[in-house]
Amino acid sequence: MRMTCLACKCSPQRGALLIEAGVNVHQRNDDQSTALHWAARKNNALAIRMLIAAGADPHCKNKWGATALENAQFGDNLEAVCLLARDEATRKQAEEELHLQRKLRCVN
Repeated sequence: MRMTCLACKCSPQRGALLIEAGVNVHQRNDDQSTALHWAARKNNALAIRMLIAAGADPHCKNKWGATALENAQFGDNLEAVCLLARDEATRKQAEEELHLQRKLRCVN
């Protein structure tokens, strides 16, 4: 079973069982995205916490060069951004970018 299911459709209990069973949290799909990329895109805060606690790398990039944080920003997912930001300055900058993007959408 692929870890990406944790981000999309697994229950928290099933995700925990997968991690406890030693499923590779660094496993990548065809576009080189990890479960953490998907969890960020889907704004799945529980999966993000579980994956990071299990050692998932928040800095790895998919084939488009995007990190999980950038996926969260692209998906307009503030909670995921806050979980993935490495430090307060990064979090604040990401939040400001999201708020600006939201304002621009309202104007157009």
